[in-house]
Amino acid sequence: MFGELLALNFDCLGSPSICVSSDETSKTLKSTGWGFGWYPNDDYGASVVKDGMAKDSQTLLDTLKDGSSFRSTMFACKVKGVGRQYTQHDSQPFRRSYGGYDWLFLHNGQLDNTALEEAHTDTSGLFEPVGKTDSELAFCFLLGKFLESSAKALTDVDGEVLLSWLEQLDAMGSADFVICDGRSMAIYHGKNSKSILYTHRVLPSEKPPVFESDIVSLDLETPRDSLRTVFMITSFQFKETPFDLMEQGRLIIIRKGAIYWDSFPEKEKIKAFSEDPLATEASEALGSSETLESSETLESSETLESPATLEPPATYVSPESYISKETKEPVTPDESQIIDKEFSAIQQQEQSQTIVNAVFEESIPSVESFSNTINIKSLTHDMEGAPLSYRFYNISHITEYNYSVPVEHSSHFFRLQPVEDAVQEVERATLEISVDGEMLSFEDVFANHALYYDITSTYTKLMIQMKSRVKVYARPQDDHNPVMRRSQIPLTWMPWQRQMMLPYLLPPELPETQLRQLTDYAMSFVKRNDMHLIDTLLDINKKIFEDFSYVTGSTYLETTPFDVFSTRKGVCQDFANLFICLCRLLNIPARYRVGYIYTGGNYENKIQSDASHAWAEVYLPYLGWRGFDPTNGCIVSQDHIRTACGRNYRDATPISGTIFKGGGNEKLRVEVKVKEVENSPQ
Repeated sequence: MFGELLALNFDCLGSPSICVSSDETSKTLKSTGWGFGWYPNDDYGASVVKDGMAKDSQTLLDTLKDGSSFRSTMFACKVKGVGRQYTQHDSQPFRRSYGGYDWLFLHNGQLDNTALEEAHTDTSGLFEPVGKTDSELAFCFLLGKFLESSAKALTDVDGEVLLSWLEQLDAMGSADFVICDGRSMAIYHGKNSKSILYTHRVLPSEKPPVFESDIVSLDLETPRDSLRTVFMITSFQFKETPFDLMEQGRLIIIRKGAIYWDSFPEKEKIKAFSEDPLATEASEALGSSETLESSETLESSETLESPATLEPPATYVSPESYISKETKEPVTPDESQIIDKEFSAIQQQEQSQTIVNAVFEESIPSVESFSNTINIKSLTHDMEGAPLSYRFYNISHITEYNYSVPVEHSSHFFRLQPVEDAVQEVERATLEISVDGEMLSFEDVFANHALYYDITSTYTKLMIQMKSRVKVYARPQDDHNPVMRRSQIPLTWMPWQRQMMLPYLLPPELPETQLRQLTDYAMSFVKRNDMHLIDTLLDINKKIFEDFSYVTGSTYLETTPFDVFSTRKGVCQDFANLFICLCRLLNIPARYRVGYIYTGGNYENKIQSDASHAWAEVYLPYLGWRGFDPTNGCIVSQDHIRTACGRNYRDATPISGTIFKGGGNEKLRVEVKVKEVENSPQ
């Protein structure tokens, strides 16, 4: 059956306004064979309106004006017939109940009825056509295939298997198919099709979301649906709209406004961006908002040389050694005390070794009594004990403040030292500060290495430089085969777990209406991935990268996740905040991570940013904290160097502080260099 097709797939419930051409010269309304199918409020049952027996399309048009019933995430429409009279049971879309849902089917083309009848061998007798069209017989053929495979949904069978069934039909003539099972939508563009199929993914930022053609006018600008994402498939071209041509022989499965499975390899997407991430947009704001009247960010220079006029800095080497600007000499414990400590340590080591040897000789069981040997260094070694690959980085982070009025008193917090744990090792780290002050080194409540620095001497320029050399190990690939790690949403936490994770489970304080919109958006990922935890997180990470634009200067420190969601633009800090917010709304613990990213890495979809970087970390049951970088659409790897974490940016900000007296206007310069070096640097 020939005609024109229109299919819509929303990420959340939507009510599109579909108006057919009513021009007196138009033949659109005069051609029969119209039909619309949808799932009211995403119910299991589908509603179908056809005009197969109507003298005109007025009844159909009046029905579609009822927005309360015409609301769904999936719409399958035969928006133009072929001019010949069809009975009601021969008009599309066809509807059949199977697997607890109503299925909808559209076909554009013509198939060999004789070949179809030979191929359709339904021994159950459940799927026999009511009408006489080749389209309905093809629908029954496909449902019979699902029954034979004991599959009750489109995604219950492998995409390649479904493709083979559709190709079998395609070989019988010409065919474009749209199939809905109440949860997913499959679209196939036949190799012998005489029509053209167009696809377009409409994002909320696309203005205006009104599409015009000679056949139909589609308006997606319903106020309550203004933040929806819609995947559109049509067999006709809308005016002034950048639709993509769908390749012949291609099958795509759509769920919740995005491609779930594609028979063609995914095309590489290059995302435009502007350099100037977190640190260079006042990410290291110094002082309270009352004292900082203006701020200016200067471009990063290509060298790491300090200004010639800068006084010799005070250098923080370690909590045990401090180089003063006045003495130029390190202040260390008395040498005799060091010798005594070393001698005592040697004695303790010898005594411990003696005890260990004695225990080993007397009480160690025979080797045969051990049933399993566990490699406790599995994070840095494989299961056979061989060391994993690692990479070295030299990092330099310079922050310079200049003030129009001398600062007389200020205090600061520095969280600049990289994390040291099983997968990241700090070989050397020094912090240089151009102005003397009182220093306290400590570990904060989030286990970040922090420094408190109080300055009482007058200054107009303050420079902080952190230099470190870090070794980052390759983390073994997570094993998700154990049952305890095959988590589904919603997650269940023990009372003590929830108590410990509570700071990472609470979403930001936003109006309830905004949180509801964000919850609907988060649940669209859950439903698209059948409640699977890891797949949902990967999907969120990927879609934020694909659907949101990296635009420097478009947001501020106070920008909320809803602001980013509604405008679809921001920087790494904003994308991390949105990812964290969506996770917490799904009862998944998530925290904010600050660090650096090596921009010379060879991973796909990278955003080059020679400055502080931000991403999210999620706590996965029986795995631990794992990093997701929505700015680059990737999992955190050896290209990421971690420094600090917390509930949000304020907990992990690299440099913060308060100016108590003086300051005036402020100028800020930030320069970060991350360079990979040889494995055995000196």
